[in-house]
Amino acid sequence: MVSLSAPYTKVYHSSHTFVVRDNHDRILAIFAARPDGADWDECHQSALEAYDRFAATPGALSDDMFRRGEFATLSAGVSYGGGQTVRRLHCMWNFPDVLEHPSIIRLAGFANGVFANYAPKLYAYYVDTLGPLFAKLPSLKLPFANSIFTAVSFNFGPKAISWCHLDGGNVPFGLCAITSLGSFDATKGGHLYMWELGLVVEFPAGALALITSGGVHHGNTPIQPGERRASLVQYCSGGLFRYVLYGFRTAAKFMRQDRKGKKEFDAGLADRWRACLAFFSKSSELAQDLNEVFGVGIDVE
Repeated sequence: MVSLSAPYTKVYHSSHTFVVRDNHDRILAIFAARPDGADWDECHQSALEAYDRFAATPGALSDDMFRRGEFATLSAGVSYGGGQTVRRLHCMWNFPDVLEHPSIIRLAGFANGVFANYAPKLYAYYVDTLGPLFAKLPSLKLPFANSIFTAVSFNFGPKAISWCHLDGGNVPFGLCAITSLGSFDATKGGHLYMWELGLVVEFPAGALALITSGGVHHGNTPIQPGERRASLVQYCSGGLFRYVLYGFRTAAKFMRQDRKGKKEFDAGLADRWRACLAFFSKSSELAQDLNEVFGVGIDVE
C-alpha cells in the first residue's frame, strides 16, 4: 500500500505545471507537462509500444469495450458498485506485459507524485481511508505499487477521443489522473475540456491532467486525420470510500445492523460537501499543507 512518504522518493520535476483555482483560491485541477529530462520522450514512446503489443494480442480487445468513445478500453484494479461489494477488476490481471511494464509504472508514479504535491490533504485522506481497507482485505491489489489510485483504464487508439461524460462512479470530490499518449498536433485537437468550468486546455502527448472526473463533465476534441491518440487513466471508486465509512460493510448491511446509525450518517450528508471542499489546498497555503501532511518543506513554485 502506498504510504504518505512514498511520493517523495519518486517525484520528477516538471517546470511547466499550472493549476485551476476557484474564487476561494482552492486548487481544483492540475496540469503537468512531461517531466524535465530527455528520457521521458522515450518513456512515453515505450508505453505506447506496450499498448500496441497488447492490442495486437489475439482476442485482447473486442467491440463491446467501447463506452466513452469510439475506442476500446480495458481496466484493472479494485472497484465497487452496482450493488456489489468490493471487487477486483479481473480483465487485465493476466496481461503483466502492460501492468508491469516499466514505462507505464513510471507514468503511474509520476501522476501519484503530482497528486501528492498539489493536493496533499486530499492525498492524505486517500491514504487514511484506503490503507485500512487494503489491510482488512489483503487479497486486494493495487494496479501499481507506486500509486494510490485503486483502478486504471487503458484507453487504446488509434483515436482515444472521449465523448463528454461524467464518471459518476468515481469519488465525486476526488482526482482522476489522465496521461495523454500518442502522436498528434495538440494545437489542433485532442484538447481536454471541462464543461461546467468552461475550460478547454491543450493536452499534448506526454502531459498529465488531474481533474475531478466525478464532479465535472469532460471529454476531448477530435484529432486530425492520420493522427494517433491513447491515454492512461487512474481513478478511485466512490463506493470504496463509502464501504469504509459504513464500517467495512455495504449500505444495506449497515441499515440492517444499525438502522439508527445509518439514518444519522445520512442526515449529515447535506453538510459533507463542506468537509470535502476542505481537502482541496489553496495555492497560497500549499507549502504549509505539504509541511503539515508530509513533514517536509517543498518549493512548489
